[in-house]
Amino acid sequence: MLKVAVKINLGCGTKYKNGWINVDYYDKSTCDVVWDLNKYPYPFKKDYADEIEIVGLLNVLNDLERFMDEVARILKPGGIIRIIVPHASNVYAHGAFSKYTFTLNSMNAFDPKMATDPRSNKFEIVSKKLRFQPTHRIFGWFNYLINRFPSFGEKWIGKIIPIDEVEFVLKKR
Repeated sequence: MLKVAVKINLGCGTKYKNGWINVDYYDKSTCDVVWDLNKYPYPFKKDYADEIEIVGLLNVLNDLERFMDEVARILKPGGIIRIIVPHASNVYAHGAFSKYTFTLNSMNAFDPKMATDPRSNKFEIVSKKLRFQPTHRIFGWFNYLINRFPSFGEKWIGKIIPIDEVEFVLKKR
């Protein structure tokens, strides 16, 4: 019997993804489940999802640690969460509702290989990338270079040309 992967798109807004459970706070958005992501627990069973995605929203949630605990509860062992947030050098990372800013190393606290806190044993970082939006062909080269040498790129290139986003992929342990 073919088993269908359960995928959850948290904070979908108007970006409805077919084949995913789309969750958003506003019922005017196109979503399957209306839910305030600052309200815990989320309406999903333990070890329910194979994959979770949250784009451009994690920086405005009230409690990052509580959110990561909730994602760990919902994901199956080996499940993946993909997080895309504005980079700290991006002017949009500092909006009126932003509570957190993110850099390349912001998720290290949740991976026991990179953190010393015993609470950090829920995830393993699979990848992390810095991204410029491809508004011009030259930014494709910047994306390549900045991720080839990410510490250098974040520290030096990001001071000259703000980095748009940082993308994290984490796997539940």
